[in-house]
Order: sequence, then structure tokens, then C-alpha cells
Amino acid sequence: MIAGLLESDQGRIYINEQEQSASNDEYKKLVAYVPDKSPVYDFIQGAEFLNLICSIRKLSADAYCKFISWFKLEEYLDIPFAQMSFGTTKKFLLIAAWGNLNGFKASF
Repeated sequence: MIAGLLESDQGRIYINEQEQSASNDEYKKLVAYVPDKSPVYDFIQGAEFLNLICSIRKLSADAYCKFISWFKLEEYLDIPFAQMSFGTTKKFLLIAAWGNLNGFKASF
């Protein structure tokens, strides 16, 4: 329901005061999907991946700094995804999903 794939029986879903609807592009910017299998090329390093996401989303690299520190990923920034564990890869994907959520508030 949060992603808009299922209809709700009752009530409304809001993220950062944006109501979930098929036509609300601002809401869609706040929803992310983190797959089980990494969609990242094995040769890309952690920092390169986050820089790419920053470029696509037009964000400062600072948007990800708190998450890098939180997940203790500093030592993996120069490591290719092929050499990372499943858990470390997942952490980078979560950071990419959460990076633009400054001041995130959700309500159901």
C-alpha cells in the first residue's frame, strides 16, 4: 500500500505530509525499493555508487554522510561491490534509498 501497488480498504497514507496517490510525484520521490539481489554492477565501488545516486537525485554527498557513519561503511567506500558481503551491499542500497529523507516523518 505504501508503494501504491495495493489499494487500501480505508484510511490514507502520508509521508512528509504528502498523500499517497498515483498522481502525486512528490510522494513517489519519498518511496524506495531495496531488492534482495543487488542491481549494482560488481565493479562499482561504494563511493562511486553513492556519487551516482547523488548525481541522479541532485543531492549533495553530505546527504549520505550520516548513514555511512551510522552503518560504519567508511572502510568499504573504495571496495568494489563484488568484494562486499550481502549485508554490506544491502547497507549501501538502504543508504541510497534513505539519502533524500532528511526530516522524514511518516503517518498512517
